[in-house]
Amino acid sequence: MPILLFSHQQLVSVYLPQCKMTRLESVMSVGVDEMSWDDILEDNYEWTSMTDEEHESYLWKIKSYRQQVKDLILNMLDANPVVHPIAQGSFHWVLLMGFEHEKIHLETSAVIISQVPIDLIKKNHQFNFRTYYDEKSDVDCPADAPSNTLVRIPGGEVTMGKDFYEQDLYGWDNEFGNERKTLKPFTSSQMLVSNAEYLEFVQAGGYEEKGREWWSEEGWRYVKDLSVSGPRFWIDRTHYRALLDIIPMPWDFPVEVNNLEADAFCKWKSSQVGKKLRLISHEESFHMRQIAKKQTSNSNLNKYASPTPVNLYGGQINGKNVYDISGNVWRHSVSVLTIMEGFKTDPFYNDFTLPTIDGFHNHILGGSWISLGNCSNLNARYGF
Repeated sequence: MPILLFSHQQLVSVYLPQCKMTRLESVMSVGVDEMSWDDILEDNYEWTSMTDEEHESYLWKIKSYRQQVKDLILNMLDANPVVHPIAQGSFHWVLLMGFEHEKIHLETSAVIISQVPIDLIKKNHQFNFRTYYDEKSDVDCPADAPSNTLVRIPGGEVTMGKDFYEQDLYGWDNEFGNERKTLKPFTSSQMLVSNAEYLEFVQAGGYEEKGREWWSEEGWRYVKDLSVSGPRFWIDRTHYRALLDIIPMPWDFPVEVNNLEADAFCKWKSSQVGKKLRLISHEESFHMRQIAKKQTSNSNLNKYASPTPVNLYGGQINGKNVYDISGNVWRHSVSVLTIMEGFKTDPFYNDFTLPTIDGFHNHILGGSWISLGNCSNLNARYGF
């Protein structure tokens, strides 16, 4: 999709009007996004019925196409020197859009690769980044996971959007504009929920009939329809599927679940502690990132090519340690994805934002270990 984006989704409309969408590009334009219409365009999944020989030929066509687009873009760069500052709507702004879109797909591809059967993962590859387990292989029992607690976070005025921050950085159209929120003091978990902490929910029958009360209707359909019995990357509650390997369960890593599972966990945890708990809001997360001191994070591939323990990176708020304020893994939120005052659709990518403003997409927050560029920025507004 990113290489397609360079050649057609933006550039064609203004800079390459002579180009026409080919069959190959039509196929490549669907299949990664989570939107429902991708699933019903079955004609665009033509590779599923191919023989091994046809797959080889098809792969060659894709590689050839990628090289053609690369040559085209390099020629256009030679013919259009960069002018600073790079203005919205300019040729180089569109290229930045392509670069950032490719970083999104690096992240989504990592999730997809993590679900590929391990025997199909090549042992020789070019993704040569160290993982936490490569260096620390002694986190193999629940006792290694730290105990979580709640910490007090001061309230305050929260201003969001490029009207206020990151005006010198590229942004998607949904980052432009402004939004203001007033927060009362609140409490937040000191750490992300670890695999060990989530295990308690699983063992309490969280995915069984007796745990039905903790799930929303949509969440319980997810459990029943897909026969879900625990987090996607757990293997028999003893091992963990990492990007390119299977390792002993890292109980002190943050658990990786979807919004439905996270919501059910909060409801179960509420019943255990006698206090109503919920997922964090977008503005609360934004506020914490702004006021935290001495922050470090596992993001941008700057630490490890994997999650890390829930008490390794973080910052201080009111003198208290708070971990993974950003980075490590994405945080699910209670906040439905919205647009801000002053929002305008980017004509070069007019369906980036609006299809997800449907009441069914929630903000995902803070980025992850593999979030590059815009994905880990304060103003980033991604939903799932």
